[in-house]
Amino acid sequence: MITIKELREAVGRSVTVSWDMGDPNTWAGDWQDQGIYLDDWNKRKGEITISGTEKALFNWLVGDYGLSKKDAHLEIFRGKKVKL
Repeated sequence: MITIKELREAVGRSVTVSWDMGDPNTWAGDWQDQGIYLDDWNKRKGEITISGTEKALFNWLVGDYGLSKKDAHLEIFRGKKVKL
């Protein structure tokens, strides 16, 4: 039987954030080690779409991307639910 915790880990979120730091594919491999996956890079709009578990996204948004904890929670809340 699958526990609630395992179910939450299998369902993640996808968020879109602004990006002006060059080609994100350069860091995509390192992000995967953290449980963050680069889904799309819209170079024209300057945005990337990433996905992962809520915990992994929170850690990446606060630690690597530099958002405040409050803003990171808001981005995750606004994100789309995805199956990982």
